[in-house]
Amino acid sequence: MPSSREGARQAPSGSATRSNTPEAERPLTAPVVLVTGGVGFIGANLVRHFAQRADVIVCDRLGGDDRWRNIASCDLADFVHPDRLADFLKGNAESVDVVLH
Repeated sequence: MPSSREGARQAPSGSATRSNTPEAERPLTAPVVLVTGGVGFIGANLVRHFAQRADVIVCDRLGGDDRWRNIASCDLADFVHPDRLADFLKGNAESVDVVLH
């Protein structure tokens, strides 16, 4: 079985197209990083860092506060509510290279 780095990679299902990051800045087969708690202070800094280098999926609750603004300018591959994470991973676990929690 080829590793996730070999051959063509598929983006996680339901993922958005990365349109804000210039193609020259990303690897041809960008790694997929899942950040849990991605809209909090630490998580948002991780998201901003990796969004320039990888396809980033954020898992968090947005709630009624303004924490979403922490990642509003980031180009995300997907956003998953924590209650849906298990279902999301059932179909996409092999596509995720790194989980930051």
